[in-house]
Amino acid sequence: MHKSLPTLMMALALPLSLPAAMAQTLSTPRAATSPSMPSSSMPSSSVPSSSNSASPAAPGSMPNVPAPQYAPPPTMSEPAYGTTALGYVGPSARSAPLTADITLQQLLDLVKTYSPSLAAERSTVAMAEADLMAAQTYTNPGVSFTTKRGEQETTLFQDVPIFGQRGKRIEAAQSGIEAARAKLRLVYANALQDAARDFMSLLVAQEREKRWIDARQDLESAARIVSGQVEAGSRSQYDLTRLDIERAQLDAQLAQAQGQTYEASARVAADVGEPAWRPRAAGAIVPRWASLNFDAMWPQAQTRLPSVRAALAQQTFAEKILESERREAYPVPTLSVGRVNNRQEGNSNTFGISMGIPLFDRNQGPIARAVAEAQGQQLRARAVILAAEGELRRATDQLNRRQQLTERFEKEGLAMTPRLRQMAQDSYTLGRGGVLELVDAIQAIAEKKNTYLDLIEAALQAEVDVRVASGELGADLE
Repeated sequence: MHKSLPTLMMALALPLSLPAAMAQTLSTPRAATSPSMPSSSMPSSSVPSSSNSASPAAPGSMPNVPAPQYAPPPTMSEPAYGTTALGYVGPSARSAPLTADITLQQLLDLVKTYSPSLAAERSTVAMAEADLMAAQTYTNPGVSFTTKRGEQETTLFQDVPIFGQRGKRIEAAQSGIEAARAKLRLVYANALQDAARDFMSLLVAQEREKRWIDARQDLESAARIVSGQVEAGSRSQYDLTRLDIERAQLDAQLAQAQGQTYEASARVAADVGEPAWRPRAAGAIVPRWASLNFDAMWPQAQTRLPSVRAALAQQTFAEKILESERREAYPVPTLSVGRVNNRQEGNSNTFGISMGIPLFDRNQGPIARAVAEAQGQQLRARAVILAAEGELRRATDQLNRRQQLTERFEKEGLAMTPRLRQMAQDSYTLGRGGVLELVDAIQAIAEKKNTYLDLIEAALQAEVDVRVASGELGADLE
């Protein structure tokens, strides 16, 4: 009972408020965000694609380009994982099959219900509740019977903790339950963070795959121009051969992007305990964000952060254990009542009380250990608060920097790609440039778009970190 119980689970205050950039990934309208976490409405402008592909063609329609394959969602006939009594529902208990396309909010809901790590952590709350049952239970009474010639004696005895030992045990056990629940909320917030990051990676991986498809289409468009020039006799067969080499390289890069999409999809599936599922992230990347300020966020964050609340709950638990150990130093009286049957002197009743004398053992060892544990938990709680403050400062600063870098690259680098493409094609058609310049332009455009996607992914991941560092992610767990 007095050994360290599972530590804590915590209340998170608000639902996930990912950047307005990701608002379109949610299946239902979101509630207004916290005043300290503003989100701006964002124009529906996705990552620019090539001018000759207003709507990306299906992967299977392009010659020699392997189309991405996604496994169908698994059936729900598989055995349940069990632990449904603790709130975890295995695959066979789900009400409906998993869909191929999933929004961010749908994924977070699935994590709440089906996350294996969250299901495992729920057992610690049940263990803490069992400790409370043990603390509330009285010791069993005892009975003794002795006999000798001409006399029999029967005695009942019961320990009576009149100095409040039982009450202190109960208080400590109740504090242990709160600590376990705080830890569960902390695990939940971490699970949501991992799932949100994996979703962002999947969304960007899908977009990167489309960008390589666009590059492949740009190359096919250039090949038609080169083929016409060769047929007209103004260009040599070398130009077509050079484009064939470039086509093979783009095919390899597209295959690599498809593999990255598959890997990101597998990570999302693992977040909800469905390794056979291969989901696709639903939504479009529309990068427009609002600046976040540490000074405006920290006062509210320090009262709702799962890590801080878990540390404070564990500190309170240690203090309750100390109070209980100090109370255990008091002796526990034993009351007895008996009946003596004597053939010569007759029958009589006996009453008595016995009590240990705390002369040598006054529970010094457990008290000293509890004191050290309480002091350690107090120091750890302070360390957690300082670390949480530093993490929120870092996360907000990192997010603002990445947002500014992404916007600057979009204006200064990405906006020039359509003009670069057109200039390269016109130069080649008019005979002012060679095939190497044309291929170089196609490669440069593809690299710029993928660099932009890398910047977007970094900014989106930073946004998730801010939501976790501010205690906003995971507030919906009861």
